[in-house]
Amino acid sequence: MAADLEQTDSVFDFLYVDHRRLSILLTQFGVDGVLTELVRGSEDAAETGGGVSLAVGKADHKRSGKTSLARKFDPRWLLPLNFLDTAQGWLCPDVIDARVGQLVLLKVGVGVIDVGFMKRLWEIPFVQQSIAATIPQENLADLPVNRAARRRDKSGPKGTDTSPLTDFVGSLMGMMPHAVQATFVTEKGEVLWGTLDEEHLTGSATDIMLKHGHTLAGEWHLVGILDAMPKGSSFEELRNRVEIEQSGSQLFGILQHFGPMLELGYSRPPHAYGVTPLIVMRAIAP
Repeated sequence: MAADLEQTDSVFDFLYVDHRRLSILLTQFGVDGVLTELVRGSEDAAETGGGVSLAVGKADHKRSGKTSLARKFDPRWLLPLNFLDTAQGWLCPDVIDARVGQLVLLKVGVGVIDVGFMKRLWEIPFVQQSIAATIPQENLADLPVNRAARRRDKSGPKGTDTSPLTDFVGSLMGMMPHAVQATFVTEKGEVLWGTLDEEHLTGSATDIMLKHGHTLAGEWHLVGILDAMPKGSSFEELRNRVEIEQSGSQLFGILQHFGPMLELGYSRPPHAYGVTPLIVMRAIAP
């Protein structure tokens, strides 16, 4: 795969480039740091002259001049290609063989979802009440009643007010992180999950979702840092032990109910690898 990326006649479309992390990594491969400006110059020299014969001698005259031209280029978009060339021996082509903290270069399918729009969804009282209705009532015994908050809510029908649980749901969901999430699936079916910083996207997450939906068409390449392995039995044993120790807490009962939903919608799925994306790109056909 790396050989395919080295062809000089290839042109690539970059969906995501983390210039900051790439610069930090690339700096460690050389003593000069990262190239920030490229200047190419040319110079033309010309000389004219002649002679005049006089009775007493000969007079010569010469005129010379130089013209120089300097062109400055922004090498920023050479950074990902330079990194691929420089770090070629550090890139693992198979996630199964990779270790946590290792760089990987994988051929993948890409899915992107912007969870940011859901932050406004949680502000709708009907959505809050629908989520609150799914929580077992035995977990609500010690939850204090916020009368002032219920009086302020005028969205429901007259004579109804929001429960303290609904207030809690609205506050909790509003505080959850709403990042741009990406899912990558390899040719062998392994799933990797990570978040994308909108600053490093070449387009907006909203535009990507409107154009492609959740799944982007075509064959893509992912360069990233492997951060976490799929959750196994050791994780399940630890979680079960924590649940047993804290099962007497009413608040923990509520959070325990939210746990699977938050894990599904806001964090890495249990079966997925964790990855920090550095480059997401595809080759453009001539």
